[in-house]
Amino acid sequence: MHPTPPAFDVILPPITYCSGSYVEGEVQLNFRNLQQDRFEKIYVALAGRAQAAVDEEERKSITLVDLSRVLWTYGAEYPPPDSDILRLFFRFRLPDDIPPSFYHYTSRTLSTCAILYSLSAVGIRPGHSGVCKLHNPIVVLPYTDLSLLRALASTDLEWKTVHAEKHVYKGLLGNEGSVRVELSVPDIPAFPLFTPIPFKINITTNTPLTTRRSRDDPDKTVIFPAPPTNPSHLTLELFRRTNVFVRRGSGEAILTSQVATFLGAGVCPHDPVKVDVLEKEWVIKQSADARTKTKEKGVWVQCAQFASRFLLFIPPTFSLGDGDHVPRMSCEVNCQSLRVRVGCPMLTETKVSPQAPRAIRRVRKRREARDAYHRHLGCRQAHPAHATASCAAQVRSAGHSPSSPPSRCRRDHVGA
Repeated sequence: MHPTPPAFDVILPPITYCSGSYVEGEVQLNFRNLQQDRFEKIYVALAGRAQAAVDEEERKSITLVDLSRVLWTYGAEYPPPDSDILRLFFRFRLPDDIPPSFYHYTSRTLSTCAILYSLSAVGIRPGHSGVCKLHNPIVVLPYTDLSLLRALASTDLEWKTVHAEKHVYKGLLGNEGSVRVELSVPDIPAFPLFTPIPFKINITTNTPLTTRRSRDDPDKTVIFPAPPTNPSHLTLELFRRTNVFVRRGSGEAILTSQVATFLGAGVCPHDPVKVDVLEKEWVIKQSADARTKTKEKGVWVQCAQFASRFLLFIPPTFSLGDGDHVPRMSCEVNCQSLRVRVGCPMLTETKVSPQAPRAIRRVRKRREARDAYHRHLGCRQAHPAHATASCAAQVRSAGHSPSSPPSRCRRDHVGA
């Protein structure tokens, strides 16, 4: 026995939307079941809210998008004579300045920060049956041009470098050496998502001040402290930090969690790691003096370089009045039982990338021409197959998937 089809269904393309683009789709009314369920009105609503909670008690909510449109009222329109299905089309434009879809929860502080968008179709009927609602979560990302991709592909790519240095001792009474870690990433305003991004890690060690016993020291001699030569001895991680402010006093929280590991023990990097171990270099700090019988003193400088690429699959950076989200990259090097950590913020923006899974790319001129065509014909003639809302790849974000087929829509029934 086949299940009874619903009185109305929502059809949305399975895509990710961009701020400033259009959310288009259709609602299909099954008139046979619509009359049995006695629906009097069908409307669609596009909603977006930013929600913050600290300690699960202090909460705050901000409305970002609140648009609605009545598609059908009883007796206003009927399906064709040879069908029970009436197709009703809708179109909403997302604001240009809304933040991206986002969800961050930490069990340590019991705090939450979420930015959620949805497209709902609502049926109104009299009596105790109340309201029937089809709820479709959608994913919204900011739109940017292709300048970031062009910058990454440039042969004149510039780098920005952060570093950290620690002193190391051999034994309790040993002299002082040093370990310096440098993390270099492209010097661009923001990092695109779903796109390989190069990085470099340089590790330089200096031995304690010593005399050079022989100028014929073999190259393979291990001199303390020796830099790591295996990528598994390095840890490159990405953390996200969200600042939430609800009100003065206890209504503040900092949410931090690890979202990705690019290098480390048991980690398979996106691209093979190129390792370059340079020859040891003797740097003279004090020249020999025959008159005072002072021997030449200096330090051995050893250097290992690592290079590879990583991908970002995280919500973009945003700043809202009551919260902000800034990812941060952290590199930790384990050298002679000494841990050296260096970190830098990673401002991210989404990007239409050829490497993005199931990318749906649109040429701006073609989109503008199609928009003008739709404005000329009106919303009812625009078919959802020609939707122009997508500017990014299909991703999973904010704790839910993009728009689902009608058979998977969640139905909420609320008594009148």
